[in-house]
Amino acid sequence: MKKISKISVVTILIGLLLTLVNTVSAKAIGADYSMFGVELGWVLVIVGVVALIIIGIFMDKKVLAKAMVPLVVLILIGGFISLAQVEEPVEITDDLVSGWTISGTNSACGTATATWDDTSKPEIFTVQVNHDLHGADINTFDELTFEVNFSANPTAGTGADTTKLVTLHYKTDYLMEYSGEPILEKSGNNVIANWSNEDHEYTFYEGTMDMTLDETNWFRCFYEFDADGNATFGEVFNTVGETTSWTITVWDDYGWTDTFTVMPVVISTN
Repeated sequence: MKKISKISVVTILIGLLLTLVNTVSAKAIGADYSMFGVELGWVLVIVGVVALIIIGIFMDKKVLAKAMVPLVVLILIGGFISLAQVEEPVEITDDLVSGWTISGTNSACGTATATWDDTSKPEIFTVQVNHDLHGADINTFDELTFEVNFSANPTAGTGADTTKLVTLHYKTDYLMEYSGEPILEKSGNNVIANWSNEDHEYTFYEGTMDMTLDETNWFRCFYEFDADGNATFGEVFNTVGETTSWTITVWDDYGWTDTFTVMPVVISTN
């Protein structure tokens, strides 16, 4: 009668332990190794505890004394494995950057000034040109070259590591025409719409810039009008107040994007 009672107790304890373990998934405790869906550390703990119970019930004290040390060591090793196997944090890249602050400055590089206006949306770079209708420089502008100049600062997401590098992408329209004439000049096969940035990288039409979340870096695009002589943009863009425009697009790898407008305007003719 006593033996049956002990077996019943052992059976109940084992059942309870297995039920408890079944509710703890390997994923929940951050395991890399598992047996039958149970993390290895927990398996060692369970085996050690169950073995101690069985030996304590069915064996004499001498056997229990001999088994005590290795089984306790087994339980401690299992516990250490379970506690040490902490799941590596998963980087949520959507939260790395919550947005960007992109600002322009009035840039006088070249012969024209691109004036930054952040009161409109999209924000505008206005490029004022003076048109020559007569003389040796007929149908050209006094201002043929200019650049648009930006600064960029990423806004870190909540808890983001500010030492991580993020990438800013930018591109400009460059094949624009006005009344059938190309707006921009060419150099060889390349339209003159050239990007550069703080990392001293130079590209046509589009590019990228890597920076940490706590940096503010600059990037800019240099343009040249095709406006020198007849059958050019300068011939058809010749009335005071006349405007045209094109777009610059900026974006990152996390879903943020913004656009800016470049708008030449004729302010005088002579």
